[in-house]
Formats: sequence, structure tokens, C-alpha cells
Amino acid sequence: MRGKLAACLLMILLCSGAVLAETGTSDREVLKGPEAFGDWQKDKPGVRRLLKPADQPPVGQSQTQYRS
Repeated sequence: MRGKLAACLLMILLCSGAVLAETGTSDREVLKGPEAFGDWQKDKPGVRRLLKPADQPPVGQSQTQYRS
């Protein structure tokens, strides 16, 4: 009985710690709007991007660059 209670408390602590760690950094490292468009050279660990349909260029007006 004590072992099950200890295991349950351990799981609650581990899960709550993961949730707190995620919420502490989630707003700080999210690039939104035009800032979200970038390349791999500007990325760093932990950077996340939020791209919405309104942020996308209109159809047929994207600037694709081809390298030969």
C-alpha cells in the first residue's frame, strides 16, 4: 500500500514538473508573424514558430529562390 502511494506521488511530481517547465518557456521562445519566417542559420535550440494562414503570402506571390 505504501509503495503504491509513493509511486503515485512520484508520478504526480514528475508530471507537474514537466508541465511547469513547459509553461515557463513557451511564450518566450515563440516567433510569430513575419518574425516566424527565417532560415536555419538564425535558429537556436528551443525556438518555436507560430505560422497562421493570415501570415502566409497570397497564392502566386511567394518569392521562391532557385539555386543552380
